Amino acid sequence: EAPEKDLGFENEIRKFLGEKLEKALYQKIKAERMDEVNGLKKELSSFVKEKYPGLPIGEEKNKYALDFFEKELKRLIHENVIQHEKRIDGRKLDEIRKIQVEVGLLPRTHGSGLFCRGQTKSLSILTLGAPADQQLLEGMEIVGKKRFMHHYNFPPYSVGEIRPLRGPSRRDLGHGMLIEKALLPLIPSFESFPYTIRTVSEILSSNGSSSMAAISSSSLALMD
Repeated sequence: EAPEKDLGFENEIRKFLGEKLEKALYQKIKAERMDEVNGLKKELSSFVKEKYPGLPIGEEKNKYALDFFEKELKRLIHENVIQHEKRIDGRKLDEIRKIQVEVGLLPRTHGSGLFCRGQTKSLSILTLGAPADQQLLEGMEIVGKKRFMHHYNFPPYSVGEIRPLRGPSRRDLGHGMLIEKALLPLIPSFESFPYTIRTVSEILSSNGSSSMAAISSSSLALMD
C-alpha cells in the first residue's frame, strides 16, 4: 500500500534539491551523470537523517524522500522533453547520436569492423575456417552442422562495472543467437563460398542497444 502524501515534506525536499537536480541530471556523459545523480541522492539522504534522527521515523522519512527523488527525476525529464524539447544529453528531439564506422582495424584477422553510436561501441572480428571446422549439432531434437556462428561478449567493464569474467551469461547467449539470425541473410551459399564463418562481437562500451551495434559491426566485418 502506497504511503499517504506528505506535501509539507515534499516541499522541503524540493527546496533542498533546488536547481541541483537539473544540474546533476543534464550531463552529456552517462557515467558523469550517474555519479552526479547518485551523489545528490546521498546528500538528500544525509539531509533527511539529520533533520529526522531516530527510528523508525527517520527510516520512513528517508525511504519516502528517496522514492520522491525518483519521481522528481522522471517529472523533470518528461517536462523538459515535452515543454522545452530538451534531452538529458543535450540532443534535439530529431537528432540522433553520433555514428562512426571503421573496417580493417585488425590486420591479422580475416575481417574486422567497428561500429560506434554515441557511447555504444562494438568491435566485431571475422574468422574463416575450412569446411571441416563446421560446428556439430547433436541435441535431443537437432542433429546436423552449422557453418556460420556468431558469439556476443558483453564484459562488465562496458558499463563501468567490476565483476569476475566467467563463462557466457544468458544475455550473451540470447543476444548471440538473435544477432546470428539477423546476419544469416548476409551469408553466401556453401557452393559459392565453401568456408566456415565465425564472427565475434566485443562490446567495448554500452549505453543502450548493444545488440544492434553488434549486428552493424558484424555486417562491416563480413564485408571487409
